[in-house]
Amino acid sequence: MTLHAILISDSSLSGGDFGGSTRLRYGASWSRVVLTADGRVRAESLVPVQQPTPVRLLQRVDAYLIHGLKFPAIAYCHSYSELLHLALLEGDPQVLSYVPHPFRLQLGKAFYIPDVYVVRAGQRLVYELKPRGEFEAAWLRRLTAFFAFHGMQFVVLANEEVEAQETVALNYLTALQTVVSAQDADTLALEEALYSRLELAGPLPLGELITSTQHESSFLSEVALFRLLLRGKIQGELQTGIEYQTRFWS
Repeated sequence: MTLHAILISDSSLSGGDFGGSTRLRYGASWSRVVLTADGRVRAESLVPVQQPTPVRLLQRVDAYLIHGLKFPAIAYCHSYSELLHLALLEGDPQVLSYVPHPFRLQLGKAFYIPDVYVVRAGQRLVYELKPRGEFEAAWLRRLTAFFAFHGMQFVVLANEEVEAQETVALNYLTALQTVVSAQDADTLALEEALYSRLELAGPLPLGELITSTQHESSFLSEVALFRLLLRGKIQGELQTGIEYQTRFWS
């Protein structure tokens, strides 16, 4: 499988360009294990920590890296669907945090690493992304029971369901890279002004909201707007690519 790798980092630029890129190769079959005879699930720790990928698997498939806001490190995505899913998590105001590839579980003599751990609306969720949402019934029963015992819900999500929201996810990535590139900028006053303007005037296009004769001021207005969007304070027309005509509202 060949995938294009994207790095969302502090050096990313605003305006829809994903900026710098990097290419890594990861094992496509890392989450595939054979359920052994005893079928028991064990974990050395259920503190969610991103698990490293063995070096031997770096030669298998491409990976994506994303520097987000809800995970305090570079997140490794082993597929394009995983990248889109993390972008959607970044844009979901009910999601407090997430950890990619959070646990290393033992099933008999084999090992399994789920795709992402999510804290959302008071729930702890563990996601596995699969084509068509197909997951071996024996695994599903045991993992569902195991996580339920530990106060978590195990969810198998279809890649196609995530990919159907590709445009929305890519728009969140555009917003995310802009915000991450200016993490130290103080935009509170701009956020308050933009929010009040949208409350009073209703839906307004991006171009009108960030227009300024000074480039720095325009960029900071864009950062402020996207911070509001990612926190769920405002909404936007995200079913198509973000342009100057894209409307936002409170």
